Amino acid sequence: MQCGRGWCHLSQPMQPEAAILFVLLNHMPTHKADRAEPDRTARLANLAAGMRAAADHATCQGEYAVAGCKKIAGDWYQVVGRLISLGRHESDFRYDIQLGHCSRWECDARKVKGQIVHYARGPWQAHRMDSMTEAEWDGLLGTDAATVERTAWLTTWLLYGYEKLNHQGGVGAVAGYATGKVGRPYDDAAMINARAERYRVLLRQVAANPEPGV
Repeated sequence: MQCGRGWCHLSQPMQPEAAILFVLLNHMPTHKADRAEPDRTARLANLAAGMRAAADHATCQGEYAVAGCKKIAGDWYQVVGRLISLGRHESDFRYDIQLGHCSRWECDARKVKGQIVHYARGPWQAHRMDSMTEAEWDGLLGTDAATVERTAWLTTWLLYGYEKLNHQGGVGAVAGYATGKVGRPYDDAAMINARAERYRVLLRQVAANPEPGV
């Protein structure tokens, strides 16, 4: 794969991680806040690596194909499709959001004792779990591959956990993640899930197609 600033062309069949990067660069709009970002391709490559690792973990593939791995998902491409769709909805994978540089109305901001507090972090706008330490919560901020992998895995674990509890497939998974509640509806859940399915299909096509212009 050949990449420049904000574009990629296929030159040979791609490994899954490269397919994720291709989709992020070519099939997702660039937010205006990121149009002047000098290293956007490198940052999105870290996002692709993190999503690949989370999908491997969820499906017990790659380095996670070991005894003791507990599979929570059956379709690797579905996991990544959901992560791309949800990340696009929650943050557009913006650089400033990954760093926690949110405006007063972003990142689930609320005023607490006269101060603006942001209750969501990272590309998928994760909320702090009761079991999280301060270090773990701070560990959701950053653009490096390790940080993205941690955040992507947390998101995946929550999505598939809510899917199991809600018994409503992908719509229930997204609704549970967005609301933090079992059985509570979320207006955008069906749209996010439908887009996730389109990304799932696209990722499969891109990974199998060696020709430019997919």
